[in-house]
This record gives sequence, structure tokens and C-alpha cells, in this order.
Amino acid sequence: MSQSWATEQELMFVKNLGTYREGHEIIPMRLKLLENYVRAARERFNWGNVNGERVIQFAEAELVEERLKTGQTFRSPLTC
Repeated sequence: MSQSWATEQELMFVKNLGTYREGHEIIPMRLKLLENYVRAARERFNWGNVNGERVIQFAEAELVEERLKTGQTFRSPLTC
């Protein structure tokens, strides 16, 4: 029996987004991927078994963290 995609799996996906290219410039790529994810997630209306609000809040926090790592502290996650 297959298990449906749920909130914890989506959170893990976001946490690992852009971190799979070992030895490459991960942070700029991760930053752009998170910006795109947050932008698209805000438009998503069918989350199935996923708590969309929780995932968006988590993704926004990850985005803020990546912006701090790259020195881009002037942008709010709401303006990605």
C-alpha cells in the first residue's frame, strides 16, 4: 500500500531543496529555488494531505536563512 505525500515529506523536500550538488555553489542556487518555491506555493490551492500554511512558513524561514548566508538581508520573504 502506498503512502500519500504529507506535510513532513514536503517539509523535508523544502529543507533539502538545492543541497544535492556537492562541490558546487549551492547557496545561490538554493536561494533561487527557495524564492521560486515560495512564490509558487503562495499560488497553490490544492495541497492534498499537506498543511500548506505550515510548509509556506517553513519555506519562508528557510529563504530568510539563505538570504542571511548570502548577505541579502534587505528583502522580506513576502517580496521574493
